[in-house]
Amino acid sequence: PAQVALMVPKKIFRNAVTRNLIRRRMREAYRRQKQILYKILEEKQISLAFVLIYRKSVVPDYDSVFKSVGEAMDKLCNSLDARE
Repeated sequence: PAQVALMVPKKIFRNAVTRNLIRRRMREAYRRQKQILYKILEEKQISLAFVLIYRKSVVPDYDSVFKSVGEAMDKLCNSLDARE
């Protein structure tokens, strides 16, 4: 029901290893929190595609990525709930 693209700009992180590390952390955080979003999408019978872009210039720890992705997912779920 949902497709997600994860982006980490090459302009900010020149090293591919660092970009991939951040992307892996974002992917895992999304994977662990996507059930709530999927439940709402299946109830409303809609499909969704969205992009998560990392914009800070420091390499985050997993906990801060998990929190940030969770906040983005909450905002998305709230906007879908308001769209009735």
